[in-house]
Amino acid sequence: MRQVREHIRTLAAKEYWKQFAPAPEFVIMFLPLEPLLSAALEEDASLLDQAVSLRVIPATPLTLLALLKAAALGWRQQQLATNAEEIQQIGRELYERLGSMVGHLETVGKNLKQAGDAYDRFIGSLEQKVLPGARRFKELGVDSTAELEAPEPVRLALRSVTKPELTGRLPEDAEDAKSFIK
Repeated sequence: MRQVREHIRTLAAKEYWKQFAPAPEFVIMFLPLEPLLSAALEEDASLLDQAVSLRVIPATPLTLLALLKAAALGWRQQQLATNAEEIQQIGRELYERLGSMVGHLETVGKNLKQAGDAYDRFIGSLEQKVLPGARRFKELGVDSTAELEAPEPVRLALRSVTKPELTGRLPEDAEDAKSFIK
């Protein structure tokens, strides 16, 4: 079992964890047969404590398999955590972009309303000031086959954005504000 102890010291002296970043700060010492580790520990019970203090983990085929599965699970969990952070960042950016889009949409709505109002004012002016004068031509004997008709007003009724998630304004009602924050 002297060879096992020497191999532990040799592996510890190599400090493999310093050569790679990131890396766990220990090294696995593989013992190809399960009974080798049992025999070494029976002969020297402090062997395992010494190995751990030198950052060397003795592993038999069965324990190596368990360590590898645990490492794979850890890497998978790390990848999931990284993905979750990225999803959160993308979600935050998308939410902020949606807020900008709502602002642009409100501007378009206001401009549509202004255009509709201008159209309706134009129709009013046409009906009240231009068409009465044009109809007098007929009274004065100007012959025409076409009749002058005023177009219908547009009268736009645009819907405003009201959802607090889209407007960025908190509701005044305390209960509604709580649900908005959640």
